[in-house]
Amino acid sequence: MNLNKKLCKIIDTDEGFDNQEMANKIEQLFNEELSKYQHKALKWDSLGGKVKKFYKIEIESSKQENNILMDIGETCLKDFELL
Repeated sequence: MNLNKKLCKIIDTDEGFDNQEMANKIEQLFNEELSKYQHKALKWDSLGGKVKKFYKIEIESSKQENNILMDIGETCLKDFELL
C-alpha cells in the first residue's frame, strides 16, 4: 500500500480519532516512511562509494576496461541482492 493510500485510510476512518490522535498516527506513518527512505539512501551511498573505487584504477586496455565494467555490474548486483 502506498503512502497516499495509507494516509487516506487514517483520515477516512470511522474510528472517530480526535485531532491529536490523528496527528500522532500521521506522524508515525511519515516516520516509518522516512526510515525506509533513509535506509535506501544509505544503501545507495554505500554502493556509490564501492563503484567510485573502480574509477580510480588506471585503465591500460579495452579488455581491462571490460573487466572493470563487469566488476562494477557484479558489485551492484550483489548490493541489490540479485546475485
